[in-house]
Amino acid sequence: MSIEKVYTVSELSRLAGISVRTLHYYDEIGLLKPIRRVDNGFREYHHEHVVMLQQVLLYRELDFSIAKIKEILTNDSYDLLKAFDDQKLMLLERISQTQLMIDSIEATMKNVKGKLNRDILFGDIPKEKIERWDGIQKDRKDPGLVGSMFQDLANLSESEAKYHREQSERFHKEYSKLLVLAANSKTVQEQVMEHYKIMNTFLYGIHDGFTGIGYNGYLQFASSILDDEVSFEMHEHYGLGLAEHLNEAMIYFAEHTLKDNLAELRKIGSRGK
Repeated sequence: MSIEKVYTVSELSRLAGISVRTLHYYDEIGLLKPIRRVDNGFREYHHEHVVMLQQVLLYRELDFSIAKIKEILTNDSYDLLKAFDDQKLMLLERISQTQLMIDSIEATMKNVKGKLNRDILFGDIPKEKIERWDGIQKDRKDPGLVGSMFQDLANLSESEAKYHREQSERFHKEYSKLLVLAANSKTVQEQVMEHYKIMNTFLYGIHDGFTGIGYNGYLQFASSILDDEVSFEMHEHYGLGLAEHLNEAMIYFAEHTLKDNLAELRKIGSRGK
């Protein structure tokens, strides 16, 4: 035969994580009346008191006033199991609301971090140009290749954003010197190989599950340079005619280099290579 556990006021205080003074207050207002020992008048709490205190603490967590809790617990129609059921539903609703707030915070954080990284990446471009591009992107239903990349910039650390800025600036400055050469010349194609490496590394950094730029994907990037207004202006910022020249060079690269070396080239810039 098991003996029921009996708690002193200090023991119950430690068990419930509330102060002795609070338990005394609950006793005084008739919310949680302990048993008084005949020999010394000390308070004793039994199992039913622990269950009742749990109810009080749950309702308090749900922001019920002490007066309302007392009204619920002392009502003749009070049903403990139904009370647990109701509390569970209220807590689940609170979890749902909390998750919505967390999701909102995370979305805002991602947006802020993405803009900070974008400012790092475009640090050498005049502010008015960036604001113009922002306006164009906001008016679009489909963000396009460029817009999609901007949305995931939050996945980069500050140091990674600075690294990619340096790589992009270096490439465009070097490429702008080659516009007098044919797009299929060896020198230009070597530089396009650098472009592919830079793009592949960048996309591995911002996209989880990315597996490298494929043949069709690189052709889409080539097309976007001319077809996407924002992308076109970004490239033309570094040199008049650069967008059209790079478009042609990328198409040649895709047909004569990428297509036949796809498996190897797609790995460039991955975390393991």
